[in-house]
Amino acid sequence: MAYNSRQRSNSSASPHKRTNTHREHSSAPRSSSRGRNNYNTPSFSHAQQPKGRPSRGGSIRRSTPSSSKRSSAQGYSSVASAGSARVQGTSSKTVPTNAHAPLRSTSVSQVNQQRSRAVRKTKRAQSGRRRLAIGICALVFVLLGVAGFVLYQSNTFAVEKVTVSGVQHLTSEEMTELAQIPRDTTLLRLDAAGIESRLASNPWVLEAHVERNFPNTVNLNITERTIAAIVDMKVDDSATSETWALSSDGMWLMKIPDQNSEEGKAFAQTIYDDAARALRITDVPYGSKPEAGTLCDNANIENALTIISGMSTDLAGRVKNVAASDAQSTTLTLDNGIEVAFGNAENIRDKERVILQLMEEYPNKIAYINVRTVSNPIWRTV
Repeated sequence: MAYNSRQRSNSSASPHKRTNTHREHSSAPRSSSRGRNNYNTPSFSHAQQPKGRPSRGGSIRRSTPSSSKRSSAQGYSSVASAGSARVQGTSSKTVPTNAHAPLRSTSVSQVNQQRSRAVRKTKRAQSGRRRLAIGICALVFVLLGVAGFVLYQSNTFAVEKVTVSGVQHLTSEEMTELAQIPRDTTLLRLDAAGIESRLASNPWVLEAHVERNFPNTVNLNITERTIAAIVDMKVDDSATSETWALSSDGMWLMKIPDQNSEEGKAFAQTIYDDAARALRITDVPYGSKPEAGTLCDNANIENALTIISGMSTDLAGRVKNVAASDAQSTTLTLDNGIEVAFGNAENIRDKERVILQLMEEYPNKIAYINVRTVSNPIWRTV
């Protein structure tokens, strides 16, 4: 019995010794050589004692082989799970349990293939939409072309009315007759360029525009020339003269007949009103033969018009008559009766300044001024 007691005593002391050894191993830091297999080495605590081993101060309990195997497997599994969650060393941080799980990788070639398929699919969709849009546009153009051809050949929008705007010296009847619009034409078949060309053949017409007013009206919009001067031109025997209207751009507009004559009564009153307010050019030498619709080529007349147009003050409006017998001896007559020997169309602004200065210094006393030589003017008072 004493033998049995010592044996039991030894066996009872043995678990304590093993437990302490186990504690020492558990608390000791893991070496680097075994760090990679820490999760394979079971580590036990008081809360996780493997079945079949006595706890401190406890007795040994035998277990059946099957239960021992289950307990060992369970303990190993739990210890392995706990070990996998620990970080080597003294750190208490944990890592996810799936940190060592293998990553699914996709090769670069597979990614490029997927992108290429997506790009090809997008391009096919865009190409299909583009072809559809082109087809629709082509169909619309064809339909519009057919509709336009049918309208062009039909009598739709036939011209039924012609109106004239912008005329003052001409009459609407004259412009309508000059336009020569066919009776059976339509607004679509109207020859606008030909009509405008015929209207521009009249000297009074500076610009002409044909306007289509749907459904059946044509408007002739006329811009007329204005009278810049009335010129007394000597005829064949140089004893008599004719009065001609000259535009601001130098075109002969018309010969103005006597207003009380039968011929004069056929013209608009506006022509005679403008002629009365316009500059009058006289003493033109015999030799020039004006013709309506042609440009003036007389040097004396051109010199007179250049002088008036080159003035920058209201002095130009005060000139009522220009004697254009010679370019060097061109003489102006002002509205107050003063005669100005102006000469040729040179130094126009300087001559104009001298004339105004003398008229200001001698108000109502100047009768004659000579500025042919602008640096040495001559004047005469009354």
